[in-house]
Amino acid sequence: MKLQPTGRGPVQLIPMLVTRSMAEAPVIDPGLPVTHDDIVNGNIPDSRGGTMVPADQIR
Repeated sequence: MKLQPTGRGPVQLIPMLVTRSMAEAPVIDPGLPVTHDDIVNGNIPDSRGGTMVPADQIR
């Protein structure tokens, strides 16, 4: 929290949002893109080392 002047009168205690610059932010690898064929053929890797069940195509 930091003391900041406000338009409503004397200095008041206002919470300040602390942000990190992009240079300090952790890099997250999103992995490979998932395609339509990956979804309907069951080629999406899961967290246990296997692949997810193929999805039924609706259209």
